[in-house]
Amino acid sequence: MLGLHPSDALVDLVQTKCLASVPPSVIRNVSLNDRGHFRDFQRLALQQLDGVCPEALDTLIHREYEVQCFREEYMAESVALHAGHRPDGWVAVLAGERHIVNRNALPFRALRRVTAHRMKHPSSPTVSNRGCSPLRNSQKVAGK
Repeated sequence: MLGLHPSDALVDLVQTKCLASVPPSVIRNVSLNDRGHFRDFQRLALQQLDGVCPEALDTLIHREYEVQCFREEYMAESVALHAGHRPDGWVAVLAGERHIVNRNALPFRALRRVTAHRMKHPSSPTVSNRGCSPLRNSQKVAGK
C-alpha cells in the first residue's frame, strides 16, 4: 500500500500562496488547462460554497482548483514513478470521486505522466510489450 497524496504542508503552501510557490523539485507541469475539468470542478464547488462573498468567489474557486490540480498531478506523478518500478508496470489506485470524475482528472494525468516516463526511460519495465500494459488498459477503460 502506497500513499500518493502530497504532504499537508505542501497542500497548505498551494492553498495560502499559490501553485507557483511549489518548488519545481517537488512537481513540474501541473496542468490547469483542461476546461472541462475546470467546469466540473466549478459546478461542484459552487454547490458547496453557499454564502461566500460573491466578489471573492471567483478567486476562491480558482485557488481551490489549483489545490485540486496540484493534488492530482502529485498523485499522478507518484503513480508513474511506482509503475516504473514494477516489473509489469501495474499499479492499483484508490482515489476519491472528485479525483476521478469523468476520467479527466487523476486517470488522465497519470496516463500522461506514465507515458512521459516511458519516453524518458525506454528500458523501464513499464515499456514491456508483453501482456497488457497500463497504457493499453487505460485506453480500453477510457473507451479509446
